[in-house]
Amino acid sequence: MRLSKIKDLEKLNLAGCHLLTDEGIRNLPQKLKAIDLSLCQKLTAAAILHLPPHLTKLNLSWFNQLSIRAIIESLPEDLEELNLMCVIR
Repeated sequence: MRLSKIKDLEKLNLAGCHLLTDEGIRNLPQKLKAIDLSLCQKLTAAAILHLPPHLTKLNLSWFNQLSIRAIIESLPEDLEELNLMCVIR
């Protein structure tokens, strides 16, 4: 089952999903308000561009594939809370 079919899903924890790719991010429900993508090591800067537009809370801690600059430049406009713990680039 694709997560995009769960239309009213607002919070999602995918922390440590080592097989999650940028393509998987494109299929997330658009009503998501909060998502934890910490330790998702296959994601790239392209994934940030495809996050649901109305996110208010985002956890990208331990995101070693991305620079802080790439993350900041691509964030959703409605974002209120961001965790970049241990993003070292």
